[in-house]
Amino acid sequence: MEYRRPPGRGGPGAGRPAKLYRAVEDEVAFSVPERHYHLAAAVLARAVADAEAQSVPVAVALRSAARAYGRAMGAGFGGDEAEGDPKTAGGLERVAAALTPYGYAPCLGDGRVRLENCPFRALAEQHRELVCQMNLQLLKGVLKGARTPDVAARRDPSAGRCCVTLQAR
Repeated sequence: MEYRRPPGRGGPGAGRPAKLYRAVEDEVAFSVPERHYHLAAAVLARAVADAEAQSVPVAVALRSAARAYGRAMGAGFGGDEAEGDPKTAGGLERVAAALTPYGYAPCLGDGRVRLENCPFRALAEQHRELVCQMNLQLLKGVLKGARTPDVAARRDPSAGRCCVTLQAR
């Protein structure tokens, strides 16, 4: 935003300079509760491209693409052995920390993590089996990336929250 007088308006009595706005290149999105449709789109696009390039069924490529994205999401939470490093927290806590920025709203308790928000809700309502299967594979990838062999992801559909629950083994 900038302030300046429009052309042809000057001198005394021309008034205060006008606010002039211009479009920005950066995209801004805001959603409550948090949604991440760009993540689902990226996984699905990669799966379709891989299926075509490798001549494999889309379902096989989707499983692979979702796990690859999930591993990247969880990789920063892989549990270093350094003293006092927040990454040394237990597997459930590390996975919850990895999923928070993606809008899952993890809730820890009773040896499991319930995901109180589905970041793909509208898409899941239209294509439940496809999106929930993609989400399960994505979360299994997060577990692999965060190096949490003590945690398992399983489908646990329930109204009003994510279709996956993470459980300590």
